[in-house]
Amino acid sequence: MLFGGESSDGSILGDTWEWDGATNLWTELNVVDPPARRGGGMAFDEAHSRAVLFGGAGVVVIDGVTYNGGTMLQDTWEYAPDACGGAVDGGPPPRRRGLASWLGFPLS
Repeated sequence: MLFGGESSDGSILGDTWEWDGATNLWTELNVVDPPARRGGGMAFDEAHSRAVLFGGAGVVVIDGVTYNGGTMLQDTWEYAPDACGGAVDGGPPPRRRGLASWLGFPLS
């Protein structure tokens, strides 16, 4: 699983992708994404079968000027694979840099 990060043009991303090791493909997930961020911490909660994302640096707009990574986030989001909406794309996620969060966990 991959969420957020920073694109090559410096934009903060807020998309969610899932890796299928059997087909060697990334698929963008049609889920309610957390706000865009880079550098969030992500872990898998095995007891509850869900991914947990915390914090990171998000986007802030001040007087019409957008500052990428200009605010430190302290929110927590959960994602359960069995509660996911449908996939909207099958291919690689857009290029990114700067602390994207990736998480691998067993799929049933």
